[in-house]
Amino acid sequence: VAAFHQRIGDFSRGLVMLLDKANRGDIPLQPAPRLEPKKEEDANRAQQKKDLELVGRTMFLEYLGREMEAQAPQVYSAWIADRDLRNLTLPIVNVRVLLSKDQLSDLNAALHNILDAAESSLDNPENFFDQIRSVSANTSRDPQGITDSRLAHLGQVGLMADYLEGLPYRSRVLDLDSETWKGWSITQQQEFIDNLKGKIKLYKEFHDDTDRWVALQPNDAPGGHVYPIPLDALP
Repeated sequence: VAAFHQRIGDFSRGLVMLLDKANRGDIPLQPAPRLEPKKEEDANRAQQKKDLELVGRTMFLEYLGREMEAQAPQVYSAWIADRDLRNLTLPIVNVRVLLSKDQLSDLNAALHNILDAAESSLDNPENFFDQIRSVSANTSRDPQGITDSRLAHLGQVGLMADYLEGLPYRSRVLDLDSETWKGWSITQQQEFIDNLKGKIKLYKEFHDDTDRWVALQPNDAPGGHVYPIPLDALP
């Protein structure tokens, strides 16, 4: 009870100090300085003080932004050539995408479904997209929209996750449409299937490469750990 009373007192005095600073116009826009406490009790109180100052700074900034109608600064976008302009066969950067274990699992499951549909429709190409729509409808929030026969590309069917969209590369899988699949020869269809099998095998290698999975936050669940997937390893 005594410790609780002490902490509540510290917290209340901290709030009063924040309000006093605000009334004087002394708004701390810079982060609180790092404190180096010596004892455990001092460490707890210092951490509480630091947390309170961070909360107060956040409230001050939000208030000022609202009063001054300020907007957050724009994020700058830029482009870089991924090939040597003097010799386009030479790559100069290795672009990677951080995917979580859960996302990689979703990607792997989607490729397995596409692979199953492709292999089972080699004798009857007309069935390929029907099977894809059926599989996707079973996991979609809008199954009626997924089964719409006017959806022409795999990217529209929704079997692949949204995180593949907007990346700086052309997805051979997402761009595949029904007419292209039906117009391919058996050799071309088999090449597509072999490519899917290669991706699936590669994803298993990524999954088993335990040393390179990283937690972005200390308390992240295993499914939230991320892996640097090469851009050209995406489907």
